[in-house]
Amino acid sequence: MIELLVVAGITAMIVVGIGACLVAGIRAWDSARGFSSGEGNAALGIEIMRNQMGRYCPFFDVDFKGEEKDLSFPVIGGIDRERVGGVRFFFSEEKKAVLMNRWIYPDSPLSNDSGEEIISGVEECSFSYEKSSSGRSSDGWGNEYVSSSNAPGRVRLTMTLLTKSGMKNIETTMLIETGPWKNDE
Repeated sequence: MIELLVVAGITAMIVVGIGACLVAGIRAWDSARGFSSGEGNAALGIEIMRNQMGRYCPFFDVDFKGEEKDLSFPVIGGIDRERVGGVRFFFSEEKKAVLMNRWIYPDSPLSNDSGEEIISGVEECSFSYEKSSSGRSSDGWGNEYVSSSNAPGRVRLTMTLLTKSGMKNIETTMLIETGPWKNDE
């Protein structure tokens, strides 16, 4: 009888130990999945921005217009592969998201509250633009850039995302290869 109690006690301790390990593993998995979802969503939106900036082309009737919360510029092949159009990225404080809308020339961008959501859960967002007068070196960064003939060399995106684990700051710099920035190195 004592032997049965000892065996039952040892079995119970093993079962409790295995159960505790499984519960801890499930909690860790859920925490990791929640942590990376915000960053993964932002990475996809940033990649969409990089792709559209790679399609930039100077066009006489559509300016590169950059402001702190709004960025629009002409592209080739944005919607229709053979026509010039435009793309606009902007931060919507109402929707807490970075939105994108595209149009075909000679149409104009849609209103401030409409667009495709490319990054969600954004608490704060701003664009800044590298200023270059000589085309060889940077004159610093500014919150505005307007030009009908050229783009800045680089655009910096700074965001604060709301994730399950709290606020996450993300900053990335995107190169516009047809802009004035020249790398002589």
